[in-house]
Amino acid sequence: MMQIDASMGDMPSMWQPYFTVADIDESISKASELGGAVIIPKTVAPGAGHFAYLRDPAGAFFYIIQLIQAEPWEE
Repeated sequence: MMQIDASMGDMPSMWQPYFTVADIDESISKASELGGAVIIPKTVAPGAGHFAYLRDPAGAFFYIIQLIQAEPWEE
């Protein structure tokens, strides 16, 4: 979650789902092929991976994210 601040204008409170994907490039391509639209293209999320913001053919908006693989825990 993030706090809405003055720089966001009159943005209402909202929820946006994120779906984790194994291959973001493949997922973006498949979504486009099936009639979806890319709103924000593949973007780096520092320390997390890559994300994109999409709209499905029915008009619903959502994010997909490919997370960086965590390093194995070492004691």
